[in-house]
Amino acid sequence: MDTTNATVLDPIAAAIPSHLTGVFELTERRLTEIYGISPAAPELIRFWLACATPSRILSEFEEAILDSKRGILKPVKIGSIDEDSL
Repeated sequence: MDTTNATVLDPIAAAIPSHLTGVFELTERRLTEIYGISPAAPELIRFWLACATPSRILSEFEEAILDSKRGILKPVKIGSIDEDSL
């Protein structure tokens, strides 16, 4: 990793709680087992954040809320709920 990315990445990785960084470390190990190589956990964090589009964040939020309500509402597809779901 070049020093420019490391400077930006370190505060981001440091801001993620250890119980969540463990997920990235596990993913790093699994990728290494499967493919023989993997980006380091901080790089995986950056990849994950790069995928965080507004629609994806909204979908994850809705899924978490719907799950916490024990399936009261069922979205037609991830990220969209129509009037039939109500």
